[in-house]
Amino acid sequence: MMKQNYNNKAKYRSAWLALVLLMITALPISAQNKGDRFQVGTFWYEVVDATAKTVKVTYANKDVTKPKARQQELIDETTNIPDQWKGYNGTLKINAVDKNGKKVETIADERAYELATGEIYTITIPDKVNYNGKEWTVTAIGSNAFINERRITKMELPETIEAIEDAAFYQCGVMILNFPANLKTIGWRAFYKTNLAPFELTHRRKPNPNKNLYYDSKNKPIEIPGSTAIGPQAFEGSFSTSTFACPKITFVGYQAFKGAKFKISNRRPSVSIPATAKIGEETTDATIKAMYNNLDPAVTDYRSGVESFAEYSYDNSKVTASAISLEEGPTTIPTGMFEKAFTDLHKFVIPLSVTSIEERAFANAGIKSFNELSKVTKIGARAFENGVMSGDFVIEEQVEEVGDGAFAGNTNLTGFILKGSANCKIGAGILEGCPDLEFIDLRNVKNEDFKKNLKNLSREFNSHTITQDCQLTLSCFFLKQRASPLRMVRT
Repeated sequence: MMKQNYNNKAKYRSAWLALVLLMITALPISAQNKGDRFQVGTFWYEVVDATAKTVKVTYANKDVTKPKARQQELIDETTNIPDQWKGYNGTLKINAVDKNGKKVETIADERAYELATGEIYTITIPDKVNYNGKEWTVTAIGSNAFINERRITKMELPETIEAIEDAAFYQCGVMILNFPANLKTIGWRAFYKTNLAPFELTHRRKPNPNKNLYYDSKNKPIEIPGSTAIGPQAFEGSFSTSTFACPKITFVGYQAFKGAKFKISNRRPSVSIPATAKIGEETTDATIKAMYNNLDPAVTDYRSGVESFAEYSYDNSKVTASAISLEEGPTTIPTGMFEKAFTDLHKFVIPLSVTSIEERAFANAGIKSFNELSKVTKIGARAFENGVMSGDFVIEEQVEEVGDGAFAGNTNLTGFILKGSANCKIGAGILEGCPDLEFIDLRNVKNEDFKKNLKNLSREFNSHTITQDCQLTLSCFFLKQRASPLRMVRT
C-alpha cells in the first residue's frame, strides 16, 4: 500500500514538473507586448495591442527613424534615393525581365514592362498574420513603414486597416493604393511628395509590336471613401494631378494639401470639399492632435482647414468656367486656407453658411471671381490680398469688419462698392495697390465716422506719400500708376 502511494505521488510530481516545463517553454510565445517587432514573410510587424492581438506593418530598416531619412531630397516623381534610407532597403521591387532578357531595373523600365505584358507589380498587405501560434490582425501601416521606397507601383491594403501613420509612405513611389472604408486617420506627411496616380491596363485595339506596346494605361481617380481624418501636411508636395475624391472626410489638417496638384472632386455638382470636413472647427481628437507634435511649436491652431490648401496648384487654366466650392455648413474660412492657391480658377463659391473670412484666407490666390458674399460679416486682414479678381467687388451692408489690407494688391479690380453696417470697422490700406480701380461707390456707407476718415482707402495714404493737408476730395484717391483720377461716387 505504501509503495502504491509512493508511486502515485511520483506520478503527480512528474505530471506537475511536466506542466511547469510546458509553461516555461510556452512563455515566450505569449509574451509579446506593445511595441514588440517580428517578421512574417516579407514584412515586419509591430504589436499595437497584445490583448486584442492587433499589429501594424512597420519598417525593416531601423535607419529610417534617423532624421537623415527625411532629409533626402526628392526633386520629382522619377528621382531615386539611396537604399540606406528606405523602409525596406529598396528590396520591394519587381523581379522580372522583358522579352529581350533585360532585367527591369528602373521606373521607366517598369512602365514599359507594364505596357508590354499587362502586369502591374503589386504588393499585398495581409489582413491577418500568424506568429508563434497566434493570429494577429493588421490594423495599421506604421510610421516610416515604406518611407523613400521608390519602386512600389501598386499596394493593396486590407479592409482591417484603420490608420496610416506618420510618414508611412513619405516620398514613396506608390501609384496605385486603395484606401479602405474603415480608415480613420492619415498621419502627418503620410504621403509627402508622393505621386498617387491610379491607372488600369487595357488591351490596345491596335498593338504595336515594334514598340512592344500591347496595353494602354487608363487613369483612375484616387478615392478615400470612408470617414477619414487627414492629418497635417499629409499630402504636401504631391506630384499627382489625378482626380481626388474624398466625400466623407472628417478633418483636413494644417497644410494637408500644401503644394498638391490634385483635382479635388466629390462627384457632386459644384462641391469639392464636403461639410463633413468640419472646416473651421477645432479637433479634440487626441490622435490627430498628437500629429501636430511634428510641427513647429508655434503651430497650435488645431482647426480643420487652417492653411490646408496653401499653394494648392491644380492648373485650372485649361478648364472652361471651372469652379471650386465648399459644401454648405462651415461658418468660417480659416486662416490661410487657400493662400497662394489655384491657377486661373474661374470662380470660387463660398457657401452661404460662412459668416467670417479670416486672415489671409485667399491671399495671393489665382481666383478670378467669387459669388456674392451676402452673409459674411467679417473679412480678416489681407483676406484677399494680391489676388486676380476682376470687375467690381461689393461689401454688403451686413459686413461689420474689413481688416487691414483686405483687398490690397488686386491689380485687376475695377470697381469697389462699400456699404457695411452702421458699426462697420474698416482697416488701413484695404485697397492699397489697386491701379485699375475706376470708381469707389460710397453712396450707401452707413458708418458716419468712416465717412469722415475715407483716406484709409487710398494707396497713396498707406504708402505715406499723400500730402499732410490733403482733404477728403478726389485728390486723395489718385493712384501713382493711373493716368486718370479714380472716380469716387458718394452722396
